[in-house]
Amino acid sequence: RRTEEHAQKPTQRNLSWQQKRKISREQQQREEDEKTLSLAQTALEPSNIGFRMLQQMGYKPGSALGKQGQGQVEPVGLEIRRSRTGIGALTPAEARASRERARKDRLRGTEEGLASEFGSRQKSAWRVRKVTADYKKAEAALAQLENAEVVAPPPPEDDSEEGKGEEVITEE
Repeated sequence: RRTEEHAQKPTQRNLSWQQKRKISREQQQREEDEKTLSLAQTALEPSNIGFRMLQQMGYKPGSALGKQGQGQVEPVGLEIRRSRTGIGALTPAEARASRERARKDRLRGTEEGLASEFGSRQKSAWRVRKVTADYKKAEAALAQLENAEVVAPPPPEDDSEEGKGEEVITEE
């Protein structure tokens, strides 16, 4: 019975060197985190050089920063980062969302480009049809004029009343 319990519960002797190293790293990380958090929660000592500089510039412990005392009272919070990426690096979820937004923007741009291209093609096709129709109408009118006998308009009758009115002066 003891051997079964002993076999189920891994000990330092039963672990591989990678597992031992991982456990020691985790233990060391926990200790560092506890130390960092305890230091972050304690107030600065008056003998601290930075604290003395703040006091020389007018800072009083417990008061807010700023000329009228409307600024921050508490210091900037401490955030412990586990990842080995840079401070401005995106998390995998943020990176995925960013890629998705970029893909949607590209797709929207492509759709808008295709829509405007379609509209311009439709307009040019409409213009071609209109020009063709106008040409056919003009051609039909020309053919009709060529085939029709030209009938001269009857000469105006000289009425003495009408001719004495106004004279039309043209520059020729």
